[in-house]
Formats: sequence, structure tokens, C-alpha cells
Amino acid sequence: MARASEDLNEVISQQDVARSKVIYKMDSKHEDISMIKLKLNWLGYSGIQITKVFGPFLEKRILEFQRDYNLTENGLLDVETIERIDEAFDQIDWSNSKIINIRYLKTMLDTLGFKGIAISDKMGDYTAQKLREFQSIYELPVTGKVNAETINKINELITTPLQLNFRHHDVQYLKSLFNEIGYGPINVTEKFGRRFRRVVRSFQSDNDIPVHGMIDDKTLERLYFHSKNIVKETFVDYDISFDEFEAICQQDYFENAKEDLQMNTLEPKPLLIDREKRFFFFHLIRTNVVTEAILNKFLEDKGILNGRAMSLLEAAKENGINELYLLSVILVRAKEFPEILDPMKTENGEVFNVLGIGKEMSVESYKQYATEAGWTTVDRAITEGARIYKDSLAPYELNSFYTKMLSLENVSKEKKAKIVPGARIKWINNIVHQLYKIHDQLDHYTLHLNAPKFNEK
Repeated sequence: MARASEDLNEVISQQDVARSKVIYKMDSKHEDISMIKLKLNWLGYSGIQITKVFGPFLEKRILEFQRDYNLTENGLLDVETIERIDEAFDQIDWSNSKIINIRYLKTMLDTLGFKGIAISDKMGDYTAQKLREFQSIYELPVTGKVNAETINKINELITTPLQLNFRHHDVQYLKSLFNEIGYGPINVTEKFGRRFRRVVRSFQSDNDIPVHGMIDDKTLERLYFHSKNIVKETFVDYDISFDEFEAICQQDYFENAKEDLQMNTLEPKPLLIDREKRFFFFHLIRTNVVTEAILNKFLEDKGILNGRAMSLLEAAKENGINELYLLSVILVRAKEFPEILDPMKTENGEVFNVLGIGKEMSVESYKQYATEAGWTTVDRAITEGARIYKDSLAPYELNSFYTKMLSLENVSKEKKAKIVPGARIKWINNIVHQLYKIHDQLDHYTLHLNAPKFNEK
């Protein structure tokens, strides 16, 4: 019994150590801190600015919370403190106006663009009216009363990373859209700065949506409406006339490849206006052409790729490969080997190989490669697989399929075509078709095309 008691005490001691583990402390930065601050404000520990930074005032409020809930007063966000904050927040009875932090509710509505509310502890008819407006705009049950669904929506909007002083991958893409529809010039970076907030506010005002300077679902909806499916064409000069280029290709290459090439002409202009064939000019190294949310929606039924948009976007950016090109490679390979979109079972557990990389084109080869590479997570398989795929490509291939298949660089300089194997051409045709299908299903995108401009001599 004594031994069992000692073992039990040891387990309890280990649990106490785990619960006291510090997650965030002074000067920590994390998006989770924003939601913790928000919950503390709702619980009456008010005045905390909603940012992802752990500062002195947050420490003060944490000490107050720990004192009130009989926790260790260390001013830190350890596991025990975070769990207790979550528990206290979840226990709030939002139907009881006597215990709701009405003052903070009014402050949040004002922050979200529902102006004119006198900040006080009394609900009042005007606040109820503004609450109804908020519920109507964000498609919630319109009651004019506080409820958990309304509070969750407020929390979602207030903690978005698409707001002032945050950095996020999607900001870069969204800035480019604002530039496209005439709200620029905006410096296209991942930082959400004051100038960009002014642009967002101006756009919101112009479109009769709540003016708060954050990018919410309503702002995105209007932005996508104004900029849906932008097509941008870039032309690269080549020191050769089209007639000369066509003659060389006809003589050295084109006649032997007509069946594989799936082009009825080499002239760029008619190809560019064809909805599918224009993807032969797809800009293979242009990244940030779609947002994480839109890409995740597309990936919902794509096996282990579900929810992996950020991994694809980061891998694409790191390796200078367009994210939708990278995705097309995966999906074309998966048509022949659907197993790559599922975990691969081995004696030591699961491995992943979404790009189908191996010494041979077979599931066993892919599994062996992933096992030797240690690809035990989907994210690692995407990140390292993208790097290997990029290293296998010749530099001139990372321009467009048109220049690759027709060896345009070589023809322009050497006046001679470079034969590309038929199997490679068929692979490119499949990728082009897959790119067309992906874009046809996306809610929104910017399509960048890179076409040749021939010398007119």
C-alpha cells in the first residue's frame, strides 16, 4: 500500500508540474494571446488591448485573475491559468444581462464600426438596435439580445490576424487585389500597417459595410466581387520573329510532336484567349495568387491535404514555385496513384509522400522514399517534397510550359529546337488541364500569364 501511495503521489506531482508549465510570459508573441486577452476582458478584467503581445498590463490582469480564482500568483500564462480562464469564460450566462460585461460589449461594437453608442454599464435601446444591426449584417439570428453565437462572432472579428500591426501570408495577396481595383499604390508585404488600414477603411466606407479597418468576411466578399478572377499578362521579349521561330519548330520539332502538344497553333495570341490553352503560359514561379481560406476550401475533399493550405503556400513561397502548380503536380500524380493522398502504413508507423517522389513510379517506391526521408507528417512531406521537386527542374522550366515544351530560349539563341520527350509533353498537358480545372473551381484567384513577345522585324 505504501508503494502504491508513493506512485499515486508521484503521478499527482507530475500532473501538477504539467499544469504549472509556462506557455506564455512577458514579451511572448502569439496569436493565441489575443483570444486570452479577449476572454479576460469579457470576464471583467478590462482595459487589455487586443494584440498578440504579452505586456505589463496583461501581467497585472493575470495576477488579479489568479488571486480571485485561488491560483498560484505568478503573472504567467501557465497551463492551469489558461484552463481556468477558458472554464470561467465558458461558464458565462450570456442571457443574464446582470452579469454580462455590457461596457465591454459596447466597446467592441464601437470598435467594429457600430458607432454612436454611449459607453456605460447599461444596455439601453440604442445598444440593442446596434446589436440587431450587427446580427443582421453577419447573418446571425436578429434578436437584439446578447447570446453565445453573437459573442463568438465578435470574438472572431476582433482577433483576426488581418488587422493593424499583424503579419499574415494573406495580407500580401489582399494588398495586390486592392492595388488592382484602384486603391493603391500599396507596398505589397505581409505587414498590416497604418496606411493599409486607411485603405481598408476607405473601401469599407465606399461599399456600405461596417468601417473598422480590419478585413472580415464581409470585406472579403466585396473585395472578391470587385476583383474576381483577375488575369494579368506579362510579356517577355525574345530576339526572334514569330515566323522564324515557327519555321524552326516546324522543321526540327513541331511536326513530330503535334499529336502530343495539344496546340493547333504556336501563335500566342489565340492561345491566350482560349480558357484552357492559356494555361500553357501559366506563370510557374509567381506565388501568392490565392488566400489560405480559399485554398483550404478547395482542399476539403482532397484526403490528407485537407486543411493543409498554409503548408502548400509556405512550401511554394520558400521554393519559388506557384502554389497551384505545386498542387496540380500532386493531383495529377494522385490520379495514377491515389494512395499518395492517404497515410502510408509501415512497420514503424505512418509516412507521407504527397508529391509521389521515389526512385521508381510505384507506391512501394514512394513509401520507401518517405520512410528513409523520415516524412512522418504531411507538412514535412509537402515542405521537403517541394524542395526536391524544385531542385529537379531546369531553370528555364520555371517560366511557362510554352517556353519549356518549345525550348524557346534555345531557339531564340541557337536557332535550333531542343527536342522534349513525348512523355514529358504529355505530363505537361496533364498539368495544364489540372490547372484549368483547379481555377475553374476556385472562388477567387489572380491568374498570372507569362507569354513571349517576338521581334517584329
